Amino acid sequence: MHLICFGDSICYGYGARPGEGWTAQMARLFASLPSPITVTNAGVSGNTTEDALRRFKWDVERHRPDAVYVQFGLNDASFWGRPVGSPLVGLQPYLANMGEIVRRCLSCGARTVFLATNHPVASHLDIPGADLYRRNVRSYNENLRRVFSGLRGLELIDMERHIIDQFPDPDTLLCADGVHLGRKRFLQHHHRQAHPARPRLIRRAPMPPKKTNAARLLDELGIVYELHEAPYDEADLSATSMARALGVPPEEVFKTLVLRGDRTGVIEACVPAAAELNLKELAAASGNKHVEMVPLKEIQPLTGYIRGGCSPLAGKKHYPVYVDESAILLERLYVSAGHRGVQLRLAPDDLLRATGGTYASIARY
Repeated sequence: MHLICFGDSICYGYGARPGEGWTAQMARLFASLPSPITVTNAGVSGNTTEDALRRFKWDVERHRPDAVYVQFGLNDASFWGRPVGSPLVGLQPYLANMGEIVRRCLSCGARTVFLATNHPVASHLDIPGADLYRRNVRSYNENLRRVFSGLRGLELIDMERHIIDQFPDPDTLLCADGVHLGRKRFLQHHHRQAHPARPRLIRRAPMPPKKTNAARLLDELGIVYELHEAPYDEADLSATSMARALGVPPEEVFKTLVLRGDRTGVIEACVPAAAELNLKELAAASGNKHVEMVPLKEIQPLTGYIRGGCSPLAGKKHYPVYVDESAILLERLYVSAGHRGVQLRLAPDDLLRATGGTYASIARY
């Protein structure tokens, strides 16, 4: 079992003596288990999520870890070397980058990603824009919780709330710069991170993404594709949520909708995640006077798929498929592989070949 700790100076252990950093402490703890867990420290001081993505292949992917601990944000939210108010990585790019890091971790074999919020910075920071920086750190943490809490394959370790709950004066944890954790408190506090992770690590084992009937159909047709697994939230099974989990633009993820036409009967439509379906245009393209969405309770009996995992491929019965023509502009797009959290990435023309589908202008924003 191999755990990689991937982050910035907090993950690296800035301020701790050699062998006293929290990753070294955790490595000694895990090495004593009946089934030892190897821990690798891949923290780099000063890194943002953009830096992380650039070094991901070398520091994480090539090792094919079983689990990854991810912690970034204090540099992303900062103004180091920039005008106050212009963070190194803005909030939305930060969230997108974290989503991409999570996606890549799961794609390279990790069964669990431990995603950590950042501790509060000091109330007495003596830097330009200190109040705004503190607000940024809180905002980045809040949005990390909002976007990633409860997702499959991901465990959120809420360092900010833990510190606020456990320490009446969080400033006492910090060293003189007001950002990094002081050595003694750093070791005491971060050593605790091993305990929520240990039982989850022990019971997880790496597995490839599930091979689905949709993937098997593509195999039979000789179509090249990629199978991606990403965490999903049962409270939000939208395609836009899946795009965030995959770390890709929503226009690359196509949702599959099941409808019924007055002349043709059941049909399926694939449109980009953030788009709405233009019923009038779909009716015209499919030779109907009007079309309407199939009630949710009918989707599984008709297709064999459940909400959040409906694929245009290899369903219970073949129906006419219409794909929004914006797909033509993409080299590859994502569609459901038939299971929640599992997506196929393939060329748009290959999707049409596999479904016998038709391009049509059926999306609106």
